[in-house]
Amino acid sequence: MSSSISRRHSVRRRRWVDFVGRSQGTLERHGDHDWFGINLHTGRNRVAAKGKSLLDPHLRLREGGHFSLSAQHLKPAEANPTAERQRTFSRMDGYGQVNAKGAFESLLNRPLHNQAPLGGYFWNLDMIGAPEIWAANSNGPGVTGKGVTIAVVDTGIDYNNWEFKGRIQAGYDFVDGDSIAEDANGHGTHVAGTIAAANDGRGITGVAHDATIMPIRVLDENGAGYLSDAIRGVRWATNNGADVINLSLGGTGYSRAMADAIRHASRRGTVVVMAAGNWGGTSPDYPASHAINHGIAVGAVQRDGRLAWFSNRAGSRPLNYVMAPGVGIKSTLPGNRSGYFSGTSMAAPHVAGVAGLLKSHNSSLSSGAIEDLITGTTQGRSSTQGKPTGTQGVGRRSLSSSVITLDNIDSLSADAFGDPLIGSLSGNLKRRQATTQIMRDRVRREQGKYAAVDNFTSLDTGDHLFASVDFNDAPGSDQRDLLRTMLASNHFDYFELDQAIQLDVVNA
Repeated sequence: MSSSISRRHSVRRRRWVDFVGRSQGTLERHGDHDWFGINLHTGRNRVAAKGKSLLDPHLRLREGGHFSLSAQHLKPAEANPTAERQRTFSRMDGYGQVNAKGAFESLLNRPLHNQAPLGGYFWNLDMIGAPEIWAANSNGPGVTGKGVTIAVVDTGIDYNNWEFKGRIQAGYDFVDGDSIAEDANGHGTHVAGTIAAANDGRGITGVAHDATIMPIRVLDENGAGYLSDAIRGVRWATNNGADVINLSLGGTGYSRAMADAIRHASRRGTVVVMAAGNWGGTSPDYPASHAINHGIAVGAVQRDGRLAWFSNRAGSRPLNYVMAPGVGIKSTLPGNRSGYFSGTSMAAPHVAGVAGLLKSHNSSLSSGAIEDLITGTTQGRSSTQGKPTGTQGVGRRSLSSSVITLDNIDSLSADAFGDPLIGSLSGNLKRRQATTQIMRDRVRREQGKYAAVDNFTSLDTGDHLFASVDFNDAPGSDQRDLLRTMLASNHFDYFELDQAIQLDVVNA
């Protein structure tokens, strides 16, 4: 087959290719990042093809007339970054220990130079291969998270901590209902430090140390809160541009509303990273168990690579589960202090940071592509560790959760109506907005049976997909009958129990 191809740059790293007549471009070798393949039939017409590399989100064509064209834009990292890897899932440690260096080597299709260990309390960064990603070399600049926003849905953040100076984006406090997500506990600031503390020669350094943090407060000063606020936090972060969301919380049962929030984030391109839980169980807590469909669950390993005694295992059902350092992790605390915490809460932000680095390098990567890169390039396997003497962990809480529909409402006990409920609104946006307004008006006026409702709050004020309903014990009120009316009116698809969240404390 004849081919006439003129190059406006050198063969490697060329940006423009002109095709005349019947032409075909081919790859120099499998996985080459400088060539794309294209078949073109045009006659006398001229078409210009433009693409910086195979990592470009699309191949742009300029048409000079009628033509027939078949083109394949080869994007190994986006389409299937782990196609040549045989991933092996273990019920203990899932796909193994997170490996930032391996993820970038798979994405770039070339090896990265090893860096000298940082040592000391930076052992965790050495373990995941972060310094290799930061290092600038002959193949290109290092990647440090610049341009990426990572939401920390937690207890808030210390706004005055020097480690985050100039890199805190507007967030929200769903506990106090204002825009200042100030940390009165310390857990959220510690998590944020592992993700993005500055590389400034003092204190500690985060995995993606040039990333921006979006603080979302859903837990109070005691580390306690409600699932409904966590759902609001995930949706708020997604709708306000977070590239990655870290959820170092859990212990709840299955929630359809949380599953929908995580799916919504994933479809928007946001990677959701979730702590597996700290009760030493055989499978992750929720919300981490939602990683069977979307997001990544993270368990904890200690410095020698062994599975932490408290970490929930991966379980028998394959899901996106990896391990990361989570024992004796030094990070930021309010008041420009630092301290050592342990838990899967400390492991998850390492993975969130790696996801942020990948997104920083290539903003067009989908959430699924990033999940595949992280789970498909792990290192080593983690052996188990027995529970050491003199340590304590908080036991597993009840994982029961009821979805309330017209089919089962009569079988529920009266206790089911003592706590707030989460309701899924029906219909299109216009109808959901109308339902929200009607409910607010009736609750405010205490009209009829609606006197049994203390509060009705939309969990996502933009889409009005979910709402929290809090009942009271008004004389003569019948919460079951009211819910039956709300479901029968087709204003709501289902209700489910709101659930309490309490941070686990691990001494290890």
